[in-house]
Amino acid sequence: MSNSPHTTLEKLTKKDCGIRVDFYWLGDRFSHTISAVRDGEATVVWRSVDNDEFGPVYQELHEQTTHDGRTILFLNGASAGAHWSASVSFKEAVCHLTFDVAARVAKEPVERVIEYRSELDGNLPLACAHFANGSGELIDPSPPGNRIPSEESSDKLPATLRYKYMFLW
Repeated sequence: MSNSPHTTLEKLTKKDCGIRVDFYWLGDRFSHTISAVRDGEATVVWRSVDNDEFGPVYQELHEQTTHDGRTILFLNGASAGAHWSASVSFKEAVCHLTFDVAARVAKEPVERVIEYRSELDGNLPLACAHFANGSGELIDPSPPGNRIPSEESSDKLPATLRYKYMFLW
């Protein structure tokens, strides 16, 4: 597990604006928030919705620095017949926070859920885009919540589901 029950990954532009993700220990797992940063102040825009039955449960978090100085967070955990793993990182030159998630599902139901709840009303400073079937389809960032679809679906067990999405400024 991470040395700390709280881990932050942040990318700022030259104008001191950017995106921040905070992973924090909540009960028996890591949960997280996505914040917009303006003039050094972070405002939570998205909060992960913890779904014990069908959503990801991250019980371990590891931080790794690449040869070019980028930080990547690796998470994994298991619950309700599924093993989850994720990598979280920023694209090199831009403020795009990317999540690449896989679920290895061994028990019914096959479909699983990754969901975020908006913490702000009105226009949101951060959008969320997902890559269903290789497209960059933009998810409507309006309350009460957004579900990230898997890239492909399956009705056979065991199944591996992949979710790739990003938050962008």
